[in-house]
Amino acid sequence: MKKILFSLIACAVMVGATAQEAAMTDVNSSEQRAHNLALRMKQELDLNEKQLEKVKQIQLEEIQAKENLRKERREEMMEKRKAMAEEREALKENKEALAAQKEELAAKRQAAKEEMSLLEETTKKKMKAVLSDEQYERYLMLLGKKEAKQEMRGTQAKARPVMAPKTK
Repeated sequence: MKKILFSLIACAVMVGATAQEAAMTDVNSSEQRAHNLALRMKQELDLNEKQLEKVKQIQLEEIQAKENLRKERREEMMEKRKAMAEEREALKENKEALAAQKEELAAKRQAAKEEMSLLEETTKKKMKAVLSDEQYERYLMLLGKKEAKQEMRGTQAKARPVMAPKTK
């Protein structure tokens, strides 16, 4: 009993959907819409049969032209959307490439710092071999002062506000 009832309901739904779809295609056809518009104008404007046929033809031409324009716009929009999607992908790829470049530059900077530190240590060893103990201590103090000045310059440069360009 349940199976029969379920089958009847399913059939009714399918028949209703098919009928509605057929009705929608009739209403949506350009000829049908032009005909309906012409009939409404006939009632409102008291058109005769000759006028009715001319109005119907004019409406049909207008509806078809609008449909063509909509179709063209739809195609253009689809192309634009596709192009925009490609641009977004290119930007994502560029961002990844930029991130890779930044990492590479950071690694190079770090390697250069390490190389400079190694060079400074080598220079200190060479200086120690040449200088007396007292001279070497003064040398290290001078290096410390030099490094302190460099740090101060670096922090001052970071803390210094950027001046806006003068306007005339």
